[in-house]
Amino acid sequence: MNPSYEGLRRAIYRYHRLGLDQFTLEPELSRQQVLNAIENIRVTKQQTSNNYLFDIFFGSKYTEIVAIFRDADVETRGEAYNLLREVDPAHTSEYGRLQN
Repeated sequence: MNPSYEGLRRAIYRYHRLGLDQFTLEPELSRQQVLNAIENIRVTKQQTSNNYLFDIFFGSKYTEIVAIFRDADVETRGEAYNLLREVDPAHTSEYGRLQN
């Protein structure tokens, strides 16, 4: 319940509830919600010193994130790639699939 991680908690909620749960109904809007969640994670990660929670999140979600953006338009895929490359450099090779 550390207040430093409130942004991460909100981002994870947004990712699951507004992104994944709504994906079959409105995929484009859901992708935007996922991008917003990842941006919130980026900001929170910059404000904290412990990367462990972020590593757990991306370690378990990176293939799912690639699948979410795989069929997006070129601009959205590029935006996702650039953001993901910055916030989760450990999986850059997987995120590279979004550039094709």
